[in-house]
Amino acid sequence: METFKDDVVTFKVENGMLDITVQQFSKYDRGVEICFSEPKHIPLKSQQSTILIPNGAESFMLLCMSTNDKGSTTTIRSQGYCLDEVNRLRAKDAYEFLRNKTFFVATIENGKPIQRPFGAIMWYEKKLYIVTSNTKNVYKQIIANPNISLCASESQGLRRWVRISGIAKKDDNRKAKKEMLTQNPILSKHYESADDKSMAIFYIDKPTVEFN
Repeated sequence: METFKDDVVTFKVENGMLDITVQQFSKYDRGVEICFSEPKHIPLKSQQSTILIPNGAESFMLLCMSTNDKGSTTTIRSQGYCLDEVNRLRAKDAYEFLRNKTFFVATIENGKPIQRPFGAIMWYEKKLYIVTSNTKNVYKQIIANPNISLCASESQGLRRWVRISGIAKKDDNRKAKKEMLTQNPILSKHYESADDKSMAIFYIDKPTVEFN
């Protein structure tokens, strides 16, 4: 599991939750609060906390408060974090969820949504990739309208599900195609090599990830 770290916090994302550790937590004797895009502040009760990330959140602010020399509460450190990094970590988390599962990819054709099952997926250079053939309708649909959505659920247990929406960007990099074949050996049934002209891979740009 990848983590983000600076001199204030260390955090990682798993199953739609933000696992955050605040450095020098005890120093902030009046507490530490976190708020996402909405104005609601959530007090952190310990140095390490796990918090549900609201769907659609784009950023969060960390407020570290203490007592000043006059005895009143003051914010001695406020730090904002763009959720681009969190969303990237959530996309990696989604990849772990989707790997070895059948998932569905939704595209648009003539203004109507269309879904079909996929099986191959890849995490490469901090991006989530899918693969298809440029002879298929799904390829033509993505080229015409790159807004896509991926969805999958567990068949047992808690029946959790994940949905990833974003912009599909075509990647013609041979190294990326080769890595796709390496991570998904079953694709050798469809593509002889990374030089196969019918092989098309896309990464999900600006992903929005939802867990439930």
